[in-house]
Amino acid sequence: MTQPVPAGEPFSPVAPPANTPRPDRNKATLGQRIAGALLILNAVFLLAQATLTPFLPDAGGPRPGMFLGSALLDIAIGITLLVGNRKLATLAIIRAALGLVVFTALYVMTDPLAAVFQVAASTGMLLLLIGDAKKARLLVGSIVFGLYLAVASASLLLVTAGKLPLAALVLKATGAIEPIPSKTVTGHAVRYSLKLPDDRWFVRKDSLAKKDNPLADRWLIRPDIDAHILVIAEHVPGAVVPLDPYTDEVLNNAKKASTKFSLKHRAAIEGRAEQARVARVTATVDKLDLEYMFGVYAAYDRGFQVVAFAPAKSFDKIAGDFEKMITSFELPPEVIDPPVPAEVEPAPVGHLIGVSFPYTLEAPSDRWHLRKADVVRKENPLIDRWMVRHEKDAHVFVVAEHAPGSVLPIEAYTDAVLQNLRERSSDLKVISREPMAWDPQHTRLMRLSSTIDGKAIEYWFAAIVAQDRGFQVAGFTAATLFPGMDKEIRQAVESFRLPPSPRKK
Repeated sequence: MTQPVPAGEPFSPVAPPANTPRPDRNKATLGQRIAGALLILNAVFLLAQATLTPFLPDAGGPRPGMFLGSALLDIAIGITLLVGNRKLATLAIIRAALGLVVFTALYVMTDPLAAVFQVAASTGMLLLLIGDAKKARLLVGSIVFGLYLAVASASLLLVTAGKLPLAALVLKATGAIEPIPSKTVTGHAVRYSLKLPDDRWFVRKDSLAKKDNPLADRWLIRPDIDAHILVIAEHVPGAVVPLDPYTDEVLNNAKKASTKFSLKHRAAIEGRAEQARVARVTATVDKLDLEYMFGVYAAYDRGFQVVAFAPAKSFDKIAGDFEKMITSFELPPEVIDPPVPAEVEPAPVGHLIGVSFPYTLEAPSDRWHLRKADVVRKENPLIDRWMVRHEKDAHVFVVAEHAPGSVLPIEAYTDAVLQNLRERSSDLKVISREPMAWDPQHTRLMRLSSTIDGKAIEYWFAAIVAQDRGFQVAGFTAATLFPGMDKEIRQAVESFRLPPSPRKK
């Protein structure tokens, strides 16, 4: 029979047995301690990723350096949980939950693989952190997070070795790149072309290429080794693009964009010395060590840059393909053979005979045309014949003079010609002066340089006398173009001949 409770005495709680421990609300659970250890490992991975991963702009998402803050937070939370203190467990749960929602949403459209990694990492972490996880949750949470960390670490090792096996899948999934239907890529702005060595190359979406470089006409990428090749097409109407100065400008611009820069090699492309140069460069850009191969082409009023680059550690793997692609570059037909200007005769000049006197002159190639007589008279009525190679801005003209009753001495006539030139150019420089082989007594061939109307000019200039007649044969072009035209201009000037009758010895 139950004893009655005395009146006025409250019920007393039943005290737990003396040997039953009270739960410590500040002590981390086993699952949370495991989560702490995994967070520290994850922080190490994030720091390695921030340091080693090359940034693929097309893949979207944060840059590697943006993981630094997450890594430091993971270390702080992980150490606290690992030593058994659960005061940051709530922060860890909130961080994992936000990562599951926010970062998954951020990645899902730009980097699907990163979104999968984020779901695995956040889910595994929440299974360990929430409540007091028992064996089943401990096992599943550890396995899920461990798989994420193992796969992500393996991917990082491949990236560090210069391989990005899943990059193409990521970029294709986000629409950043497109397949190339043919191994011949043609230009947008003009009809140049280059050939691909294999089918591992893709073309970047035009809007993304323009965003990174507004001058890019085509931007190709081989994602598995982060290799790029882009083409820049430039147009300077009314001018001729000089090859070597243009190459200098391309390399100088690359140097300005780099914190470190070293030119390893520069040369003419074999068989295309008049059109093309190739250069190899090492540079540090935005803290990335890169290696470049530049193909520089110039023809008439257009210049082209074929810029190939990759991380320095993987460049040698792709250097051969880069060289093949650069040397396969074909200039547009209208640039190689531009239309003849209206001021010149449409047919090549070939063999030229003087108007005021029957001297002869030979064009050095079929690229030379005769300027129309009315155009020449309007520009300079003293000029008897004027031929041009318009796509190189190269000129050869003849001034024929007559002083009836006099005999013109060659040295005095040459000095008078030079004096007239000095009146137009105060910095006229006579580099050489010598007789011409076909008539040493009555000819002088000079190599000159001067500045006229602010433009640096280089010449081969001949002075010829024949009794009471004097002739000036001037061959010239801009100083920047002269190295490529030196031989042709000299050949044309030296081809001048008098008819056999006017001089009696």
